[in-house]
Amino acid sequence: MNIITKSPLKWMLVLVFTAGASTLLFSVLSGCTKQKETIKIGLATTLTGPASTSGIHSRNAVTLAVEEINRSGGIRGRMVELIIKDDKGHAEDAVRVDRELVQEGVVAIIGHYLSTLCVKAVPFINESKVLMLATGSTTPELTGLDDYLIRLMVPDDRRTRLIADMAYDRYSFRKTAVIYDLSNPNHTIPFSDHFQKNFTQKGGEISVAIPFNSLEKYSAADIAQNVITSGADGVLIITNAINGALLCQHLRLIDPEIKITTSPWTLPESDFIKNGGRAVEGATCLVELNLQSSDRKTLDFNEQYKTRFDDSVSINGYIAYESAHILFEALAKTEDPETLKDTILQQGRFTGITDTIHFDEFGDPRRPLYILEIQDSVIKTVGQIGM
Repeated sequence: MNIITKSPLKWMLVLVFTAGASTLLFSVLSGCTKQKETIKIGLATTLTGPASTSGIHSRNAVTLAVEEINRSGGIRGRMVELIIKDDKGHAEDAVRVDRELVQEGVVAIIGHYLSTLCVKAVPFINESKVLMLATGSTTPELTGLDDYLIRLMVPDDRRTRLIADMAYDRYSFRKTAVIYDLSNPNHTIPFSDHFQKNFTQKGGEISVAIPFNSLEKYSAADIAQNVITSGADGVLIITNAINGALLCQHLRLIDPEIKITTSPWTLPESDFIKNGGRAVEGATCLVELNLQSSDRKTLDFNEQYKTRFDDSVSINGYIAYESAHILFEALAKTEDPETLKDTILQQGRFTGITDTIHFDEFGDPRRPLYILEIQDSVIKTVGQIGM
């Protein structure tokens, strides 16, 4: 019988080859696993309380955007993972959920839409060097700052000048009351102040300015009575959709003819009509998006949103969807989260749902604004104002 033996040298060569092959296989498998790691993005928005209607639309729109990008193969072959946090409409919760998202490894955060929450969040995101794309913050307090916040909605110091023009010239407001909600003071107080200044410069008169807090007990009937008693022929309402609808009901109960305009936080929501009914007929607003656009991109998005969530999309849904796609576009160009801000600002302009969005060096937008009016329980676009 012949016995085949191997020399010690041959055994060593076999072992080296086997070890090398194993190492190579491990490296290949590890590389495959790394390629399949998801890109985590965060969404921080209000999903609890009376201000949650906008947050729900933001959540739905970003969810839709993530589903679309993943169906198309993701970003550079990696799927996008969306981590959603409820900021509950409170500043302390906003900072807490932002911290949680950063700890969970998100490359960027979409949110918050409440201005007051964004003001509180900016110091933390600056410290963490994590980009935030705000889905609704319009406070002028954050205008012109070199920070990690990029906004898609026009700041209110610019918007209110145009609202004053619209109210005075187009709708013949002459003696106007202002009702503003202190639950979101970094938005509502500057909005009220800038509007009053611009409206009086036009030659109009502010009959009364009434603050209230929608997070506390208040009387919509008393507020409405104070407005009418002041002799106002029009009113500017700055609050969320649900409380705005309640105020309109009481206003129109006393004076069916009083003219109503609102902040972008109020009117461009299906919940405003659902809760306000006939009392919100004729109400107007000035916002970023043309809700009646016949553009194919707009129509497709509206249809997809309606099919997916059985609801009409709001302004915050549009902005959140645009935010997600701007983030995706930047992520396709850089793998370094700390360079996302510079990547977006260097490009400078992006195609939104209906218009081109231009960002300045501080991440503040320039884009057209549209006049919306509720006619026969439908929000319609009735005019455009360029920026």
